[in-house]
Amino acid sequence: MTLAANASEIYAVIPLESLLQNTKKEETLLTVRLERGDSLIARTNHYFALPKNLALKTPVIDLQVNEENQTIRLRANTLVKGLYLFTENDVRFEDNYFDLLPNESVTIPYKGDLRKEDLQFKFL
Repeated sequence: MTLAANASEIYAVIPLESLLQNTKKEETLLTVRLERGDSLIARTNHYFALPKNLALKTPVIDLQVNEENQTIRLRANTLVKGLYLFTENDVRFEDNYFDLLPNESVTIPYKGDLRKEDLQFKFL
């Protein structure tokens, strides 16, 4: 499939009933990925219920800080909606306030002085 630059086009229409077969809206997430070869160009998540109505489980988040490379690696056992990283230190995260999919490993570069024990996070 070829996509025109800076344009939008409908390439498929899928009835909602076929996407949600035997599932509950508050427990369902649709992730769409646009890839070129092995490279991820874009990704978006679509929720079928309002955030306050989502049936989110309490996650166990594995967090690793590599001070030498200035990266944070995150992984969770379940969906983490609206993960927000923060610290009292003067640190800038390359990405923040994002959804972490189950068992997905995400590496976030940062700039500043950060130790693992100083890093905090919130989520829905």
